[in-house]
Order: sequence, then C-alpha cells, then structure tokens
Amino acid sequence: MNVDDIVLMSDFVRFLPHDKVILEILETVKATPALVARVAELKGFGFTFGLDDVVEESDDVRKLVDLVDIIKVDVQAVAAADLPKLVAALGGRNKKLLAEKVETVEEFEMCMALGFEYFQGYYFARPAILSGKKIAPSELVILRLLDLINSDADNGEIERAVKRDALISLNL
Repeated sequence: MNVDDIVLMSDFVRFLPHDKVILEILETVKATPALVARVAELKGFGFTFGLDDVVEESDDVRKLVDLVDIIKVDVQAVAAADLPKLVAALGGRNKKLLAEKVETVEEFEMCMALGFEYFQGYYFARPAILSGKKIAPSELVILRLLDLINSDADNGEIERAVKRDALISLNL
C-alpha cells in the first residue's frame, strides 16, 4: 500500500493489519526527524516497510533505508551503467531489492545478475484492474471515532464527530 507522510503520521494506519500489508513509502516523502521516528514506531508494532521508486541514494533514502525491508528500484529511471553502483550501495544492507518497471528479458536478466530478488513490470504481466468495496461514509466516521478514542481525545471532540453523522447519532 503506497503511503505518504500524511498517512504515516495519522493514527488511521494503526488500524491496518500489520501482518498483511507492506507500507510503501512514496518517493515524495521527506524523511524529517518526526517521520523517521514515526516509521520506527510503526516498525515496532510489526509493520513491514518498502521504499518506492528509488532512483538514487538520496539523503531521504539514506535516512530511511535502515528502517525498511524492501527497496523498489525503478529500473527505467536509472541508467543501465549506474544500476550496479546503486545496487551495491543499497543491497549491502540485508534488504530485499525489487526491480520495478522491468519490460524486457534483457532487463530481467540484468537485474537477476545484479541480485534483485523481486520483480515487477510489463515483462511479467500487464496490470489488472481490481474491483473492491468502497468504504461507506458512515464507516469512515466510525474509523474517525476509533482514532479519536485511541488518541485520548476529549469528550467534546468525540461528541462533535458523532454529531456530524446523523445516522450514527440516531443509532446511539
């Protein structure tokens, strides 16, 4: 599941089944001290993390690399000549490397030779559109209420959240 800094810093993320999801930190996320601390906290709760769309060993990547389990390298955005250097810099940290956007047999063979363990791309399968259940507005309100209760919000704040949804107010 792709996550940005807003999702990571929210308490909603704690409602996800930590043993069934991998939280992929988007490349746009800045590794601030607060965010790094939050990732470490969630890691302590058993969450698995990945870094998405890595194309270089940037400052943000360096700050997060020790907390993640999987590093997804965008092989289309990295020059073939630079890929071995990037893999050497990232792969020596006992992390799983995933080559994403693999489109040809040559790219696959090169990534295999470099030590990638996981692969994604058109070479393997075209994307499929999945259908799923949308979360009803009342379910979102319940999640918000659970978040407020979990964060020890005051009664007034919980009351205002309940009053925003007429159906929940009626049921209560």
